[in-house]
Amino acid sequence: MRNSTVRYLLIVGSLAGGITELQAQPLEENISRFIPGFEYSLSFRYRMEGVDQDNALLDANASTLRSRLTLSAKPANRLGLIVEIDNVAAVGPDEYDSFALNQYRGLYSIIPDQEGTEVNLAAASFAPSVGHNLILGRQRILHEKQRFIGGVAWRQNEQTYDALTYNYSSDLFDFDYSHLDEVHRIFGGELPSFQITEFDMNGDSLLGTLKQGWGNTSAYVYALDIENAPALSSLTYGLAYSGKIRGFDADLAWARQADYANNPGSSDTNYLAVSFARLLGPVRALLGYERLGSDNGATAFNTPLATLHAFQGWADIFLNTPSAGIEDAYISLSGSVNELVLTGTYHDFNSEVGSADYGSEVDLQASYTFNPTVSAAVKFASYRSDTFSVDTDKLWLTINISF
Repeated sequence: MRNSTVRYLLIVGSLAGGITELQAQPLEENISRFIPGFEYSLSFRYRMEGVDQDNALLDANASTLRSRLTLSAKPANRLGLIVEIDNVAAVGPDEYDSFALNQYRGLYSIIPDQEGTEVNLAAASFAPSVGHNLILGRQRILHEKQRFIGGVAWRQNEQTYDALTYNYSSDLFDFDYSHLDEVHRIFGGELPSFQITEFDMNGDSLLGTLKQGWGNTSAYVYALDIENAPALSSLTYGLAYSGKIRGFDADLAWARQADYANNPGSSDTNYLAVSFARLLGPVRALLGYERLGSDNGATAFNTPLATLHAFQGWADIFLNTPSAGIEDAYISLSGSVNELVLTGTYHDFNSEVGSADYGSEVDLQASYTFNPTVSAAVKFASYRSDTFSVDTDKLWLTINISF
């Protein structure tokens, strides 16, 4: 245990003791006395995570607490300010490989939640008129379902961006443009990491969405020059639709990607995603298919800035697209009973080039909201390998407390 363990256990214990009585407003009123004109929020996310893989690595177990303090200036003269500080600390078993260069590196299965403190957000905003907004500094950039640009908020250390962003929003049309300077990835912490912790960027992202009664149609362009990971530099453009088709909730997306900027390789690949969902009594059923293509088995479609955990299974086997590409056919069932939400998904994975059967996965989750301040979730992923990677089981228990 680290020196801060006792302090964090006391915090979690005192908060959990009054789990049904916690209220946000009194705390905010008390804190606001110190610096008038600012709004505050404080949140804690405790997580137990276990990983069991059919390989030589030792089983990983992590017990971590993320503490987050957010300060935001109320807009004055159309100007705003936000600063957010995150701390991730081990508060129990910490035998896992977080990619930190310590005694666990290469011996245990991966749980990429390194301990440390960082400035998660530090940005100024300016709204020159209704519907228009400029943001400069460290910020969240979350495009649609985060398949191309996201925050990886599932991990204890969030991915944020040093960028200049312009947003426009109206009843008919949304427009979002960002010039990306640096990406603060999830691998940062108090120790050096085996992974690149920050992408040095000269990138541009553009997303426009037309909103109509029959659905939303989007067009996007992502020109990513990643200077310290040139093999990931790419130019991607595509279209997406979200709406109703014959009573089904439909999501359709297509994209094309090629090498860009300083990429030493050459590639030309495609992306396709289709899903249809419908309520069947109290259960929502969803049938989907996603394909990340391959250029003759040499290079594959990649999305290095995405919230990858949300796609192709929670076991995170396919965070890096195999060179032969991937096809993911999946079915998901979800429903709720009062504040209890249940979700189950089955994935079947195959190569896009050739006929390799990668494997299959089952994902299950139960989440419960006790009140506006406290929620909890239990989550399980089980991947069974045929020709790719190894059998992997992962289990999570998460408790969220926010003020």
